[in-house]
Amino acid sequence: MLRGLHVAISTSAVESDPFNESALEAFNSIGCNQSVVPYTLVPESVEMLEAADSVTVLGTPLHYSKKTAELLRPYFEPLKNANIKRWLGICAGMQVMGLLYGAEMKRGEEVEIGRSIVKAVDGQETDLLLSGLGKYFFINNLHTASLDINDAPDVVHVASSLKTPGVTETGCEVQIMRVLGKNNWYGIQGHPEKGFDGLKILRNFLDLPQPEYVDSDNAFNNHEYRTRQNRSGLWVVNGQDSSPPHPSMHLPSDQSIRELLAA
Repeated sequence: MLRGLHVAISTSAVESDPFNESALEAFNSIGCNQSVVPYTLVPESVEMLEAADSVTVLGTPLHYSKKTAELLRPYFEPLKNANIKRWLGICAGMQVMGLLYGAEMKRGEEVEIGRSIVKAVDGQETDLLLSGLGKYFFINNLHTASLDINDAPDVVHVASSLKTPGVTETGCEVQIMRVLGKNNWYGIQGHPEKGFDGLKILRNFLDLPQPEYVDSDNAFNNHEYRTRQNRSGLWVVNGQDSSPPHPSMHLPSDQSIRELLAA
Protein backbone atom coordinates (compact mmCIF):
# COMPACT_ATOMS: atom_id res chain seq x y z
CA MET A 1 0.00 0.00 0.00
CA LEU A 2 1.47 3.34 -1.08
CA ARG A 3 0.84 6.05 1.50
CA GLY A 4 1.07 9.84 1.40
CA LEU A 5 4.06 11.98 2.35
CA HIS A 6 5.60 11.12 5.71
CA VAL A 7 7.98 13.68 7.19
CA ALA A 8 10.53 12.45 9.73
CA ILE A 9 12.10 15.10 11.98
CA SER A 10 15.55 14.20 13.27
CA THR A 11 16.44 15.26 16.81
CA SER A 12 20.02 14.02 16.41
CA ALA A 13 23.08 16.25 16.17
CA VAL A 14 24.86 13.77 13.88
CA GLU A 15 24.12 13.19 10.21
CA SER A 16 24.18 9.40 10.33
CA ASP A 17 22.17 8.14 13.31
CA PRO A 18 21.14 4.46 13.68
CA PHE A 19 18.00 5.56 15.52
CA ASN A 20 16.94 7.57 12.47
CA GLU A 21 17.96 4.92 9.97
CA SER A 22 15.98 2.09 11.60
CA ALA A 23 12.87 4.27 11.89
CA LEU A 24 13.11 5.37 8.26
CA GLU A 25 13.52 1.75 7.17
CA ALA A 26 10.41 0.78 9.15
CA PHE A 27 8.26 3.50 7.62
CA ASN A 28 9.65 2.67 4.19
CA SER A 29 8.62 -0.98 4.66
CA ILE A 30 5.07 0.21 5.40
CA GLY A 31 4.98 2.10 2.08
CA CYS A 32 5.67 5.69 3.09
CA ASN A 33 6.99 8.33 0.71
CA GLN A 34 9.43 10.03 3.07
CA SER A 35 11.22 13.31 3.58
CA VAL A 36 13.66 14.02 6.44
CA VAL A 37 13.93 17.41 8.15
CA PRO A 38 16.53 18.29 10.83
CA TYR A 39 15.03 19.81 13.98
CA THR A 40 16.79 23.12 13.29
CA LEU A 41 14.58 23.65 10.23
CA VAL A 42 11.26 22.89 11.94
CA PRO A 43 10.25 26.56 12.51
CA GLU A 44 10.51 27.31 8.79
CA SER A 45 8.92 24.01 7.72
CA VAL A 46 5.50 24.36 9.36
CA GLU A 47 3.64 24.72 6.06
CA MET A 48 5.21 21.54 4.69
CA LEU A 49 4.49 19.66 7.93
CA GLU A 50 0.83 20.69 7.78
CA ALA A 51 0.61 19.45 4.18
CA ALA A 52 2.17 16.09 5.03
CA ASP A 53 0.04 12.99 5.60
CA SER A 54 2.00 12.22 8.79
CA VAL A 55 4.89 13.56 10.86
CA THR A 56 7.22 11.68 13.19
CA VAL A 57 9.77 13.20 15.57
CA LEU A 58 12.48 10.58 15.90
CA GLY A 59 14.53 9.42 18.88
CA THR A 60 18.16 10.15 19.64
CA PRO A 61 21.07 8.34 21.42
CA LEU A 62 21.23 7.39 25.11
CA HIS A 63 23.07 10.53 26.24
CA TYR A 64 19.79 12.42 25.75
CA SER A 65 19.05 14.51 28.84
CA LYS A 66 16.72 17.12 30.32
CA LYS A 67 19.12 19.83 29.19
CA THR A 68 19.03 18.49 25.64
CA ALA A 69 15.23 18.39 25.72
CA GLU A 70 15.05 22.03 26.82
CA LEU A 71 17.44 23.01 24.04
CA LEU A 72 15.26 21.24 21.47
CA ARG A 73 11.97 22.59 22.78
CA PRO A 74 12.08 26.09 21.17
CA TYR A 75 12.41 24.56 17.71
CA PHE A 76 9.12 22.71 18.19
CA GLU A 77 7.08 25.48 19.85
CA PRO A 78 5.65 26.64 16.46
CA LEU A 79 4.02 23.23 16.03
CA LYS A 80 1.66 23.68 18.99
CA ASN A 81 -0.64 25.80 16.85
CA ALA A 82 -0.05 23.90 13.61
CA ASN A 83 -2.72 21.73 11.98
CA ILE A 84 -0.66 18.56 11.64
CA LYS A 85 -2.80 15.63 10.52
CA ARG A 86 -0.86 12.91 12.37
CA TRP A 87 2.07 13.49 14.72
CA LEU A 88 3.98 10.72 16.48
CA GLY A 89 6.86 11.47 18.86
CA ILE A 90 9.21 8.49 19.34
CA CYS A 91 11.43 8.34 22.47
CA ALA A 92 13.07 11.79 22.57
CA GLY A 93 10.34 12.94 20.20
CA MET A 94 7.69 12.04 22.79
CA GLN A 95 9.61 13.84 25.51
CA VAL A 96 9.76 17.04 23.46
CA MET A 97 6.02 16.78 22.76
CA GLY A 98 5.34 16.28 26.47
CA LEU A 99 7.41 19.32 27.44
CA LEU A 100 5.35 21.46 25.07
CA TYR A 101 2.25 20.52 27.06
CA GLY A 102 3.53 20.88 30.62
CA ALA A 103 5.12 17.49 31.31
CA GLU A 104 8.44 17.25 33.17
CA MET A 105 11.51 15.18 32.38
CA LYS A 106 12.86 12.68 34.89
CA ARG A 107 16.09 10.84 34.29
CA GLY A 108 17.49 7.55 35.54
CA GLU A 109 14.37 6.41 37.41
CA GLU A 110 12.90 4.26 34.66
CA VAL A 111 15.77 2.83 32.62
CA GLU A 112 14.49 0.39 30.01
CA ILE A 113 16.68 -1.47 27.53
CA GLY A 114 15.11 -4.35 25.62
CA ARG A 115 11.66 -5.84 25.17
CA SER A 116 9.11 -4.59 27.66
CA ILE A 117 5.57 -5.66 28.42
CA VAL A 118 3.20 -2.74 27.92
CA LYS A 119 -0.28 -2.48 29.41
CA ALA A 120 -3.00 -0.13 28.19
CA VAL A 121 -4.38 2.14 30.89
CA ASP A 122 -7.91 1.13 31.92
CA GLY A 123 -10.31 2.72 29.45
CA GLN A 124 -7.64 3.25 26.78
CA GLU A 125 -7.73 -0.22 25.17
CA THR A 126 -10.08 1.16 22.51
CA ASP A 127 -7.71 3.92 21.43
CA LEU A 128 -7.24 3.45 17.69
CA LEU A 129 -3.46 3.60 18.02
CA LEU A 130 -3.73 0.29 19.91
CA SER A 131 -6.21 -1.30 17.54
CA GLY A 132 -5.67 -5.04 17.29
CA LEU A 133 -3.28 -5.25 20.24
CA GLY A 134 -5.47 -5.94 23.26
CA LYS A 135 -4.69 -5.00 26.87
CA TYR A 136 -1.05 -6.20 26.81
CA PHE A 137 1.59 -6.01 24.09
CA PHE A 138 5.36 -5.77 23.57
CA ILE A 139 7.54 -2.73 22.74
CA ASN A 140 11.32 -2.49 22.39
CA ASN A 141 12.85 0.20 24.62
CA LEU A 142 16.16 2.02 24.81
CA HIS A 143 15.88 5.01 27.12
CA THR A 144 17.24 6.39 30.38
CA ALA A 145 14.78 9.28 30.74
CA SER A 146 10.99 9.46 30.89
CA LEU A 147 8.09 11.86 31.40
CA ASP A 148 6.12 12.94 34.45
CA ILE A 149 2.67 14.08 33.24
CA ASN A 150 1.07 14.73 36.63
CA ASP A 151 0.94 18.49 35.96
CA ALA A 152 0.12 18.22 32.26
CA PRO A 153 -3.70 18.36 31.98
CA ASP A 154 -3.64 18.22 28.19
CA VAL A 155 -1.70 14.96 28.13
CA VAL A 156 -3.70 11.72 28.21
CA HIS A 157 -1.97 8.63 29.62
CA VAL A 158 -2.58 5.75 27.17
CA ALA A 159 -0.23 2.93 28.26
CA SER A 160 2.52 1.98 30.74
CA SER A 161 5.44 -0.44 30.69
CA LEU A 162 5.33 -3.04 33.44
CA LYS A 163 8.12 -4.48 35.53
CA THR A 164 9.64 -6.97 33.10
CA PRO A 165 12.09 -9.65 34.29
CA GLY A 166 15.55 -9.01 32.86
CA VAL A 167 14.56 -5.62 31.41
CA THR A 168 13.46 -3.18 34.12
CA GLU A 169 12.73 -3.32 37.84
CA THR A 170 10.32 -0.38 37.70
CA GLY A 171 8.65 -0.11 34.30
CA CYS A 172 8.06 3.17 32.49
CA GLU A 173 4.88 4.76 33.81
CA VAL A 174 4.16 6.79 30.67
CA GLN A 175 4.98 4.54 27.73
CA ILE A 176 2.33 6.00 25.39
CA MET A 177 0.59 9.38 25.61
CA ARG A 178 -1.83 11.43 23.56
CA VAL A 179 -2.42 15.19 23.43
CA LEU A 180 -6.00 16.06 24.36
CA GLY A 181 -7.74 18.24 21.80
CA LYS A 182 -5.19 17.46 19.08
CA ASN A 183 -6.55 14.56 17.06
CA ASN A 184 -3.87 11.99 16.17
CA TRP A 185 -1.00 13.55 18.19
CA TYR A 186 0.74 10.75 20.10
CA GLY A 187 4.00 10.00 21.85
CA ILE A 188 5.60 6.63 22.51
CA GLN A 189 8.61 6.26 24.81
CA GLY A 190 9.86 3.04 23.25
CA HIS A 191 11.01 2.33 19.72
CA PRO A 192 8.14 0.83 17.70
CA GLU A 193 10.36 0.66 14.63
CA LYS A 194 12.38 -2.08 16.37
CA GLY A 195 9.71 -4.73 15.95
CA PHE A 196 7.57 -6.80 18.33
CA ASP A 197 4.15 -5.08 18.32
CA GLY A 198 5.68 -1.73 17.38
CA LEU A 199 5.21 -2.12 13.64
CA LYS A 200 1.49 -2.69 14.21
CA ILE A 201 1.40 0.58 16.15
CA LEU A 202 3.13 2.41 13.29
CA ARG A 203 0.58 1.05 10.81
CA ASN A 204 -2.27 2.05 13.13
CA PHE A 205 -0.78 5.54 13.38
CA LEU A 206 -0.63 5.95 9.62
CA ASP A 207 -4.22 4.66 9.28
CA LEU A 208 -5.75 7.01 11.87
CA PRO A 209 -8.82 8.74 10.39
CA GLN A 210 -8.83 12.43 9.68
CA PRO A 211 -11.72 14.11 11.51
CA GLU A 212 -12.79 17.71 11.55
CA TYR A 213 -10.64 19.44 14.15
CA VAL A 214 -12.35 19.98 17.50
CA ASP A 215 -10.40 21.31 20.47
CA SER A 216 -12.58 20.13 23.36
CA ASP A 217 -14.80 17.22 24.35
CA ASN A 218 -17.93 19.38 24.22
CA ALA A 219 -17.33 21.40 21.07
CA PHE A 220 -18.73 20.46 17.65
CA ASN A 221 -18.59 22.10 14.23
CA ASN A 222 -21.58 22.61 11.96
CA HIS A 223 -20.81 19.91 9.40
CA GLU A 224 -23.39 17.19 8.81
CA TYR A 225 -20.88 14.57 9.98
CA ARG A 226 -19.11 15.76 13.09
CA THR A 227 -16.16 13.71 14.23
CA ARG A 228 -13.90 14.03 17.25
CA GLN A 229 -11.66 11.99 19.50
CA ASN A 230 -12.61 12.04 23.17
CA ARG A 231 -10.49 11.49 26.29
CA SER A 232 -10.82 7.71 26.01
CA GLY A 233 -9.49 7.68 22.46
CA LEU A 234 -12.89 6.80 20.99
CA TRP A 235 -13.96 8.27 17.67
CA VAL A 236 -17.38 9.89 17.99
CA VAL A 237 -19.56 10.78 14.99
CA ASN A 238 -22.68 12.85 15.65
CA GLY A 239 -22.47 11.90 19.32
CA GLN A 240 -22.26 8.13 18.69
CA ASP A 241 -19.28 5.86 19.32
CA SER A 242 -17.94 4.82 15.91
CA SER A 243 -14.82 2.95 17.01
CA PRO A 244 -14.34 -0.44 15.34
CA PRO A 245 -14.79 -3.63 17.39
CA HIS A 246 -11.68 -4.20 19.48
CA PRO A 247 -10.34 -7.70 20.21
CA SER A 248 -10.21 -8.66 23.87
CA MET A 249 -7.28 -11.03 23.40
CA HIS A 250 -3.98 -10.88 21.60
CA LEU A 251 -1.18 -13.35 20.97
CA PRO A 252 0.67 -13.67 23.27
CA SER A 253 -2.40 -14.08 25.44
CA ASP A 254 -3.10 -12.12 28.60
CA GLN A 255 -2.50 -15.35 30.55
CA SER A 256 1.01 -15.76 29.08
CA ILE A 257 1.76 -12.12 29.94
CA ARG A 258 0.75 -12.73 33.56
CA GLU A 259 3.05 -15.76 33.65
CA LEU A 260 5.95 -13.60 32.42
CA LEU A 261 5.23 -10.98 35.05
CA ALA A 262 5.19 -13.64 37.76
CA ALA A 263 8.56 -15.09 36.67
